[in-house]
Amino acid sequence: CGCFTALGYVTQSAALVDTPAATVAFLGALTVVVCPALAAAVDGRRLGLREAPQVWLSAGLALAGVGVLELADGLGAAGWGDLWSVLQAVGFGTSFFLTERLMAREPG
Repeated sequence: CGCFTALGYVTQSAALVDTPAATVAFLGALTVVVCPALAAAVDGRRLGLREAPQVWLSAGLALAGVGVLELADGLGAAGWGDLWSVLQAVGFGTSFFLTERLMAREPG
């Protein structure tokens, strides 16, 4: 779990070298998509649009909200920082997913 958190922080730092903070924040918000995607892929939860529309509606609204707040100037041209930003979301999202699983197993 800690390795994925470290991945999130390291890739966030790498992304901020040549990518505006607003873009890094927006792409980092993809965490809200990574968590349910992992729940579906790893745990086999039925989180399709038909079975759990609230999951995808809330993820879309969260991304739209961050986009409105952070992307007034647009995304700009894609670069390496964008890739690092997406990896940040994967790192943090995986860490959150694993933490949720550990908490369910050991609630106290």
